[in-house]
Amino acid sequence: EHDEKIIELCDNAVLPSKQRMGIGTEMCNWFFNFAKEEGYKYTYVFTGLDQAHESARKAYKKNGFATPVEYARYYKKL
Repeated sequence: EHDEKIIELCDNAVLPSKQRMGIGTEMCNWFFNFAKEEGYKYTYVFTGLDQAHESARKAYKKNGFATPVEYARYYKKL
């Protein structure tokens, strides 16, 4: 579906004591501008569905990410 250049927003966080101060929005805006300048057309982000990631999900939705897709990721210890 998306045959354009795609970039992942990853490894980002805001300290709990600094949340709801606009820092996450600033980080997203910086990333969006960088990605556009580099020619990317789409971006995506992964986050957990547990309670610990609720603030992250709210922040991503606030910053324009939409249509979350639930999936299962399985791990095997080698």
